[in-house]
Amino acid sequence: MAQQSEKAPSESETEEQPTAAAPTTPAQAAPHASQPAPGLSLSPGQAKITAFVVSVETNGASHICTLKIDKVHGYGASTKPVAIGNEVRVSVKDSQVERAQAKGLAFLKTGSSVDVTMLFQKPPAMISPTPPTWSVTEFH
Repeated sequence: MAQQSEKAPSESETEEQPTAAAPTTPAQAAPHASQPAPGLSLSPGQAKITAFVVSVETNGASHICTLKIDKVHGYGASTKPVAIGNEVRVSVKDSQVERAQAKGLAFLKTGSSVDVTMLFQKPPAMISPTPPTWSVTEFH
């Protein structure tokens, strides 16, 4: 059955969109066709974005940043979609900031542009205040 469902979208994509860059991944492109990324491989729950740093709150060894999404490069399977122009709150650990600074990136600077991969995780119900549902997994 899986082979039949893979063949049908490939044939229809070929007829409708002859310039499709990645006919081998129709199942991945279908849910988020507005942002196809043929060479991008993301884990479930992840999204790779380019964003501007709107604000930064520091609390001990962690930071909460508000990012305004400028571009969505791709999604992993079952990832909650994000829209260009929207703001998302993300948590960032000190160790990630140190690695970014070692690469020459200034992540915690308001107004800077950043390329990140972030992971969506539903927060536990009993924590107050509610932490951000997105966390940075990698700086690019």
